[in-house]
Amino acid sequence: MVINILYQALKTKWAWMAVAIAIPSLGQVYKYLGIPGFIAFASITGACIFLIDKKWVTLSILLSKKNVSLVLTALIVAFLLVIFTLIYPDANAGMYGGGSDADDALKIGAKAVLNLDNPYHHQTYLGLPITPGLGALFLSIPFYLMGNVSYQNFFWLFLLIFFIHKYYRDANAVFLFLVIVYILNPLSLVQIATGVDHLTNGIYVFLFLLFFVSLFEKQKKNSLLFLSAVLLGIGITSRMNFVFIFPVLFAHIYYINGWKSALKWTSVPICTLLILSLPLYFHAPASFTPIKNAANRIGQGTDFVQVPTLLIGFIAVCTAGILCLKRFNLTKTSVFLNVALIQVISISATVIIRAILNWRVEPTDLITFDYAAFVIPFFAFVFVSKLQSDRKHT
Repeated sequence: MVINILYQALKTKWAWMAVAIAIPSLGQVYKYLGIPGFIAFASITGACIFLIDKKWVTLSILLSKKNVSLVLTALIVAFLLVIFTLIYPDANAGMYGGGSDADDALKIGAKAVLNLDNPYHHQTYLGLPITPGLGALFLSIPFYLMGNVSYQNFFWLFLLIFFIHKYYRDANAVFLFLVIVYILNPLSLVQIATGVDHLTNGIYVFLFLLFFVSLFEKQKKNSLLFLSAVLLGIGITSRMNFVFIFPVLFAHIYYINGWKSALKWTSVPICTLLILSLPLYFHAPASFTPIKNAANRIGQGTDFVQVPTLLIGFIAVCTAGILCLKRFNLTKTSVFLNVALIQVISISATVIIRAILNWRVEPTDLITFDYAAFVIPFFAFVFVSKLQSDRKHT
């Protein structure tokens, strides 16, 4: 009943953007600006979303004149490059906000994979374990060989621009997509500046899923579809939180093409995940940090057999089960919305449960909302798709 009410509420584009922008950035805005800053941020963002929602047809006409949207898109990319060039070296050294070892984890992990070593036996310069899955480490290898794994943030940005333009065939939609993902989202700018890969991780999983779903709906069941399923499996293997793509994808395929097709095509990314993960897990289960880190983020230790971990797992599974019902899973956009909702509900429940256990909300607990960066492009896709659909019917 609660999920149904929430889902119905999300049919208003306002609710999508409140989740897509406010929740992922909550921890970072509060960290630097406190409650007053967050209120101001939410108000300004809300005003922008209201304007976009109500005036998108008019804005599209203005953006189409003299290639304005193309110029603005180029300026956004240039802005992100400037942030990375000027701020990243100091931010990576810890001069701003304590720095991040996310890029260091990918660098060390990629090096270990190339040396046929177990990446989860190593630690970053902060003494923390390597937590990205093998999919993320594989995809970061080319950029490690180029000298900086953070270069991948821009590689996937350019691919996002290319494929979003190919999908919508509208430069205005590309510009709006980038505004939502980067400009209206402080968390994204922080991650560009510090070299964190969470948003980029979400972008390539989003693109792999979009690639697969689009091919499947066009009935192109050939080697290209198989390749897209393998790529999706590699993407899902990058972080544990993406495993809930499997039930949502299975349900979507089942409702439009039957259980045999659903079993066949979800088994490909599942087998990819197992092939990449099980050898390292069975080699040293105690040091397989992708699982241990997920448990630690939820509970108060790395053991999955603890009340907070089991409770969050139960909430995530129940949410996924409800969102896999037919009424929630018939359209292409519903797949992306459902994946994002499972993630955001699980993250929010994690913060709430930890606050209950500690009898207070710590600022560090709010940083947990940073993990919603993984689904920012998913929400942006749903919002832009709805605006484009509304525009066609006006």
